[in-house]
Amino acid sequence: MSTSVSTGPKTGIADLSVELLTRIFTFYAHQKKQSNFKGLETRMFTSIPDGYPSNPTILSHVCKHWRAVSIAIPTLWSTIVSQRPIPSHVDMAKLWLERSGTSPLTLHIFQTIPDDGTPVEYMKTERQAANDLLKLFMEQMERWQNVKFFLCIGPLPAFENFPQDRFPLLKNASLNLATWTPMKAEWVDRVFRAVHSAPCIESVTWNASFYLDGLPSHVPWQRLKHFELDLNDVSEDPSPLSYVFDTLSKCPQVESIKFTLAMALKPVPRSPPQPVTFVNLKKLVLDEALPSHLISLLKFITAPALEELRISLHPEEIRSPPALAQTLGEFISRSKCTITNLGLDLDEAQAVKILPLPGLKSLEVLFLGGTKSKQTVTLLTRATGKKVSSNILPKLQYLHFVYQLDTYRPHTITAPVNSIRQMINSRTRARDGPLPPPDLNYLRRMTLGSNGTFQIARVYAELDDVDTPFFGLSAA
Repeated sequence: MSTSVSTGPKTGIADLSVELLTRIFTFYAHQKKQSNFKGLETRMFTSIPDGYPSNPTILSHVCKHWRAVSIAIPTLWSTIVSQRPIPSHVDMAKLWLERSGTSPLTLHIFQTIPDDGTPVEYMKTERQAANDLLKLFMEQMERWQNVKFFLCIGPLPAFENFPQDRFPLLKNASLNLATWTPMKAEWVDRVFRAVHSAPCIESVTWNASFYLDGLPSHVPWQRLKHFELDLNDVSEDPSPLSYVFDTLSKCPQVESIKFTLAMALKPVPRSPPQPVTFVNLKKLVLDEALPSHLISLLKFITAPALEELRISLHPEEIRSPPALAQTLGEFISRSKCTITNLGLDLDEAQAVKILPLPGLKSLEVLFLGGTKSKQTVTLLTRATGKKVSSNILPKLQYLHFVYQLDTYRPHTITAPVNSIRQMINSRTRARDGPLPPPDLNYLRRMTLGSNGTFQIARVYAELDDVDTPFFGLSAA
């Protein structure tokens, strides 16, 4: 009997070309947040921001060939994310910086938000690790391209004498130094002077507590395409909404704006300024606002290029006035914009008035927070034989029953499972079923989010046969 081994063609990971491996490795290490890629590695030190962990080090442990290939790709190591810094992160960051060569850097540090139960020794250790990481990163300031530093345990000495004119590549800077003021206001201003003077800067995030009297004159308004402003700590004059109006009046060319208005509880100014048209504005986010402030801001802004709109109520606001839905409809009509992505975290009575607005006929993506009862689900259910022109949200492809995928904002689903099943079936294509009419889209993905009062598994079990790939109902 022959014992010879077959010599047929070999296949396997060792036979993949360097070019293909490079593409695969890059996809793994820098997967975009929107894909919901989730690895099994630690969330504390990764190469993917926003909670989607990945660590290219694991690639070097598969075999010698993969190790050689992964180490030889500088961009694989150029994104460094440290969640809750610990001393070992410093050594890992040093190694990654060496392997990244001369590649532009994306650097994120997120400190723990302390509370009364956070051990003092833990905060001291984390604070020291964060400071050591900053000192290490500052040795490579010429390579900074995207930075996001959430540094909430007081001023860190690494930033005391922050260098100027060392940011030739910096495009995006999100710096939360809210606990540094007022005791180290001059440190904060020096950091932002350096950021604002960067020749390539396009996006900046501020907290209004840095500059209680308004943003400084060294902000490069003409170069900014995106900015975020948190008004949590503004409670004295000028009023928070006046602060917002003043900021908006300086940047008519901006493309993306986000305001967090949680502490903006003062009434609307009696004489709001004249409306401003933002010809390039594509994304507008107004979070945690009073209804009166939302109404005033929507009346103040005209945005003909707007594609994405997110609005949410202040956490203490249970209901909003009927005028909100009307004002939003007037804003869309006045702007003559085509909104394709909408996020709402309002009381349900307003949400069900907003969704049928004629200006939302082109909507493809909907994020819906708050309460979702049978009323909302029935509204979204397509009736058999109904004219396309009378359908609510005919172009909808992505439906998320949460306001944000990456946070735990409270929301409630009270609609019966059977109602949700009917809504899904009305908006999905049965396998081998007919294609939708030209002016009608089917759902491609739906997200329910995590909620203890709702049995997501039952929806899985009761779904009719839908076309694949309908990605199911994933927990946020």
